[in-house]
Amino acid sequence: MGWCFILFDFNPNIFLQMKNIIIIFLFLLNFQSLTKADDIKDFEIEGISIGSSLLSYMEKSYIEENKYYPSKKFKKFASISYFKNLKNYQELMINFNKNYEIASFSAFVQINNIEECKSTKKNIVGSISVLFLNTDYFEDERPYFLDKETYVYATTWEMDKGFLRVACYDWSEKSQITDELRVDVSNEEYKLYLDTVTSD
Repeated sequence: MGWCFILFDFNPNIFLQMKNIIIIFLFLLNFQSLTKADDIKDFEIEGISIGSSLLSYMEKSYIEENKYYPSKKFKKFASISYFKNLKNYQELMINFNKNYEIASFSAFVQINNIEECKSTKKNIVGSISVLFLNTDYFEDERPYFLDKETYVYATTWEMDKGFLRVACYDWSEKSQITDELRVDVSNEEYKLYLDTVTSD
C-alpha cells in the first residue's frame, strides 16, 4: 500500500482567511439553531418555567395548605402566591393543574411612578425581543376589565403554545393598589381557560 503526499506552499494569509470563514460559518449555524423556534417553555423567571412541576420548587404539603381557586366556578387550575427567595420580583403567582404542572405564572414588582414603570418595561421588552426573534409583539393600551379606571400598558408576544406579556398597571385611586410592573407567561391551555373565565 503506497502513500500519496500532496505538497503545497504554506500561505499564512490564506490560512487566516480560511479560519475566519470557518468561525463565521459555525457562528451562523449556532445562531440558526437558537432562532429556529420560539417556545414559551424556554422563558423563565426566578428559575420557574412553563411545563415544569411545581413540586420541584416547593413541598406538596405547602402547596395544599396555600393553594386557592381564583374562580369559584372554574377549578381546572389552582393558584398559589410565592414570596420566598425572589431576586428580581416581590411576588410570583403560579397557576397549575391537578398534576402540579405549571400552566401559567405572573411576576410582580410595585413601582410608585407609572412613568418609571414604563421605562423599566421598555428595557425588559428589549431583552425579551432578543430571546424571541421569530415572534412579533404588539403594544396595547386599555382599561383593566375589572376596573375601568385602571389603565394597562402592555406588550404581548402571541405564540403557538402560549403567550408572554409585560405590562404596567396604573391602578385607580379607589383600588388603593400601588402601580406595578407585571410579567405574565402562559401556555395555550391556560390562555383558553383564562378567556373563558374573563368572558363569564
